[in-house]
Amino acid sequence: KQWYQRRVRDGEPLQVPRQHLTEDSPKFRELIGDLNYEELEMEDFSSEAVVLFSTFLVDKRLGEIKDTCFRALHKIGKVFEMAWLEESSRSWLRERMKSVADDEDKTFLFEECWFIIKKWNESQMMD
Repeated sequence: KQWYQRRVRDGEPLQVPRQHLTEDSPKFRELIGDLNYEELEMEDFSSEAVVLFSTFLVDKRLGEIKDTCFRALHKIGKVFEMAWLEESSRSWLRERMKSVADDEDKTFLFEECWFIIKKWNESQMMD
């Protein structure tokens, strides 16, 4: 099969070209190629984050995203071992740090950096 289906929370299944998922992800290669998963439930992530992820697969970089989608997209990159998404997420966060406007922005950035340190043990985010 050339197309692979992913089921999202509260939404219709998304069809994504198999190659887009497997070419840069050892985890997707294992699930789809080795274990022959026909469908992957991505209910741990918001529907919005999964749809955005699907659209970013072509260019292999994050486009415009809301702050509320950052953590889920970064998590998808970590869980499915997609180096381009992990790096793109870190770059997005660094750029976001340059545009801090108020205490709400500072709180958001601190919480995301702290989460990354605690969950993924990536201390470079506090530099």
